[in-house]
Amino acid sequence: MESWLEARGVTFRHPRGAEGEVGVEGVDLAVGAGEVVAL
Repeated sequence: MESWLEARGVTFRHPRGAEGEVGVEGVDLAVGAGEVVAL
């Protein structure tokens, strides 16, 4: 799954700026550029 996200240059950053806390919300915001994230 890391390679799939890294391939798209997805950066894991929490909306609150707390790096390391990777959650569905963080991924949703990071990839929320028109791509659909299916976990």
